[in-house]
Amino acid sequence: MRPVTLSCRARPLGRRDRRVRARALTAVVMAVTLAGALSSCSASPPAATVNGQVITQGQLDQWLEAWSSSPVYVQAFEAASAAESEEAASQGEQQPAFSVQGTGSGPGDFGLVWTTGRLSLLVSASAVHQYLERRGEAPSALEVGAAWASEYAASPQEWGQLPAALRSKVAEQAAEHALIEPKSSDMAGDNELYKDDSSYFWTDVCLRTVDVTVPGPGESVDMAASRKQADEIAGELSGTVALSSGPPVTSGALYCLTPEQLIDHAPGFRNEVSGLRAGQAVALPESYGYQVVQVRSRASVPFNDQTAADIEVVASQSGGQAPAWPVVGEGTDKSLIKLLKTVNVQINPLYGSWTTALPAPYLPQVWPAGAAAPS
Repeated sequence: MRPVTLSCRARPLGRRDRRVRARALTAVVMAVTLAGALSSCSASPPAATVNGQVITQGQLDQWLEAWSSSPVYVQAFEAASAAESEEAASQGEQQPAFSVQGTGSGPGDFGLVWTTGRLSLLVSASAVHQYLERRGEAPSALEVGAAWASEYAASPQEWGQLPAALRSKVAEQAAEHALIEPKSSDMAGDNELYKDDSSYFWTDVCLRTVDVTVPGPGESVDMAASRKQADEIAGELSGTVALSSGPPVTSGALYCLTPEQLIDHAPGFRNEVSGLRAGQAVALPESYGYQVVQVRSRASVPFNDQTAADIEVVASQSGGQAPAWPVVGEGTDKSLIKLLKTVNVQINPLYGSWTTALPAPYLPQVWPAGAAAPS
């Protein structure tokens, strides 16, 4: 099994190492619509059509706005683009640094290269979805959950800043992409990544939370006393501290969270919950004292062939940071390349043109208007 990169921890890359440089432009194969938010734009002019299915300019604009709403994503793209430009200059080559916004080179407020990169992903997503729809295939809810967890493990900070509707579509389309990818006969490397990032691979986590507030002078809170009492309760719930003379702790709120619900909580709460095993508890400071949080159970995503496929798709698209324009593919990714060469794609000349006759390792894509394609 070739090693891949899933989490932010550095790992070596194997046969996909040419593709991982496409992080900023190939974060994931995207869908044509962003939930219901894009449906109101159906009357706007087309940005592209895929086998007659229209991607409107309004849909594209809202898609670009959703992606650019993450400061971490924008900073990562532009920093990687600047680094790649500097590397090219050191080798006597000229390559501009591409910007997400504010360049005036593309439609609206976005840079043309970034815009066409996003549009390429919309086209790819439509092609994959249509192909699976014709075959009566679709990823299961659990497969989409595995893709969601893979994305979260790969880039937790960036993932958390993206709109919820975008995260849902990213996971859905990553799972669809995984369905057309050749499956590896050796999943040992994927299983290792799954175990390393096990805190992300779950569907629901059920909690007990106990608020602890010890009054201080006047109307204040005695934080030291509150901490001591909260630590004792956390120890009792975790089984690491002997029960006090009082009865076992049975009070507090009981509830369950999906990963999508947990991601909206404060980072400290989210990180602690993600790292706790079932039965463990921890005391977290609050303005009113402390809150004891215990993970009572966690429904994990099982590791199987499809989970491994989701891990590989996301890892291959998340392992690098350089934008690597044009979008870089690889010779072994024959299923997606073959599919993209068979679809009927029309692109609004405002953006560029659909180009399939590209030398390896380039994927078929929207080539920016005014840029010469490589021979």
